[in-house]
Formats: sequence, structure tokens, C-alpha cells
Amino acid sequence: MGTVVGDRRRAWGDGILVILTFAWPLASVWLIQALIAQGLGAALGGPVDERQTAAYVRTLAIVVVAGPALATLTAIIIRRRVAVWIYGLIATCSILAVLTLVSMDAYYANRHRPPEPLPSGYCAAYSGGTNHCPGG
Repeated sequence: MGTVVGDRRRAWGDGILVILTFAWPLASVWLIQALIAQGLGAALGGPVDERQTAAYVRTLAIVVVAGPALATLTAIIIRRRVAVWIYGLIATCSILAVLTLVSMDAYYANRHRPPEPLPSGYCAAYSGGTNHCPGG
């Protein structure tokens, strides 16, 4: 049998765990639908607010990682072993998914950046011309 304080902590912890279980997926779905709505608006010729889109993406990444991580921490505190394993696995998968998307975005941004400008004073020969640069 547990103590009164331990029982209260467990009851509060169970309540927090239930709230987190429903809150983070609902928040994630809401943020995803907001991103889809912005994408549809842009596809239909509407204005695109890149700052707001970036803020939604950052918030979504935080919610997707923080929700299961907080649920794991809560389950550890109230000693719910099965919940620790479940939420820990979800948190790990969420972290890996976010890191994968971030690395793919960095790779894409690096791959599609404009080429470096030519140095000043650079002379390139053109087709049908001579190989002499103007001015010497």
C-alpha cells in the first residue's frame, strides 16, 4: 500500500498523463491543418507569409517532440513502467523524425543554393572569339 502523498501524486500524474495523451496529438493535427490551409492558399494564388509558415513548422516540431517527452517524464515520476516504454518509444521516433526532416531540409537548401559569383577581374573566353581578355 502507498502513502497518501504517493497516492495523490499518482492520481495527479495519471490526470496529467491523460491530458498529455490527448493534447499533443490534437495540437499536432491542428498545426498540420494550418500548414495545409496555408499551402492551399498559396497554391490558389494567395499571399504566402513565410514567417508564419516557419513559425508553424517550428511549433509543430516542438509539440511533436515535447508531448511524448513530457508524457515519458510524467510516467517515470509516477512509476508507470508500461507508459514509460510506450511514450519513450514514441518520443524517440518523434525525435528521429524531426532530425531526419531537419537534415533533409539542410541538404536540400545546400544543394539548391545559387552558384558562387565569379571573382572580380575574371575573364572567360566565349565561343567564336579569341582567348584574349579585353584590356590585355
